[in-house]
Amino acid sequence: MTIQQQAEISYRRMRPGEEAQVMALVGRVFHQFVAPHFCRDGVTEFLKYANPAALAERCRQGHVVLVAALAAKLVGMVEIRDHQHIGLFFVDAPVHGTGIGRALLREVVGFCRNRQNPPPAITVNASPNAVAFYRTAGFVAQNEEQEVNGIRFTSMALARDRW
Repeated sequence: MTIQQQAEISYRRMRPGEEAQVMALVGRVFHQFVAPHFCRDGVTEFLKYANPAALAERCRQGHVVLVAALAAKLVGMVEIRDHQHIGLFFVDAPVHGTGIGRALLREVVGFCRNRQNPPPAITVNASPNAVAFYRTAGFVAQNEEQEVNGIRFTSMALARDRW
């Protein structure tokens, strides 16, 4: 990605009607990087959660989705639940390592910080392939890796004093 392309990336809330585009991005990245760490049941369970209709319903219930867009193409997304928990966080493979993930995380921190009552921490259940990214960003593991319904994750938190 060129410096000019990086400057052209916009960070904003997902617009109504973009759910299918967001979930297409999630699906591509999930199958490439996360699914290999899950058993078949875990993949099935994840895909029940990660579909356009389910995302639209979660947004109606108060979840917030932030996206990174390069022109009309979505290249990153993060879903926030309860103004403090990262439910989904994916960056398209061709732009891994370009700072889009870090920028999206800054957007999440700003979103949480600007709440009337900021949460004590931002939390995430990190998939095995994402633990190092979150550690680098200052998140701390809250326990050992777990597996629930075939989904492997490590609960992590970024304390407010580290924002």
